[in-house]
Amino acid sequence: MAGAGGAIIGGVAGGITAFIKSDGDLGATLKGAGTGALIGGFEGLTFGASTGLAGGALVAKGAAVGFLSGSGGNAAGQFFGNQGQINLVESGTVGLLSTIPGGLQAGLSGNAAALGLGGSALNTVSSLAAVGEVNIATGGLGAALTPFLPEVNVDLGWAFDFVTDTQNSVVDGFNSFFGGASSGSAPSASGGFVLYPSRPNLNQINQVYSK
Repeated sequence: MAGAGGAIIGGVAGGITAFIKSDGDLGATLKGAGTGALIGGFEGLTFGASTGLAGGALVAKGAAVGFLSGSGGNAAGQFFGNQGQINLVESGTVGLLSTIPGGLQAGLSGNAAALGLGGSALNTVSSLAAVGEVNIATGGLGAALTPFLPEVNVDLGWAFDFVTDTQNSVVDGFNSFFGGASSGSAPSASGGFVLYPSRPNLNQINQVYSK
């Protein structure tokens, strides 16, 4: 459950941040959310596994996972939503707010274990839903505070360009393999399979099947 809780915290932080920074760009939002979820899931699985802790110690450990997941998710969201520009103060602030859902997740997990419900699917789903709701609230608060925070920026524009170029190269290679167009040009009507057929391609298909 720790991995899932961390993934929710990181994914929400990354998605909200990327959405705001990119003015609602869907691609950037999905990348921020996905990367944030991976970071949060890793933090949860690495640092959140139960080691016999209980009570306040367990909640404190969950809060630490929340901080790492939230700050990492926010940084991922800034990276994809703001073209590699990351404000460390913003990431730290979101991380601090994320200690709330992180501690809540650990507390619910410990309480379920004490009641013998640790393996209950219903308990797990309801607990993660509660964590998600609280996390959305803290994520919204973090977004509202962002314009008022001081800036300590890290410029990773070079890394953003590298990631973007790599993604385009992969897409171009995939499209070329199937006879399609590159990511930087319009789809070709010369035949072959394309991932996103253009109007000329559709017209050609219609002509073939109308004979």
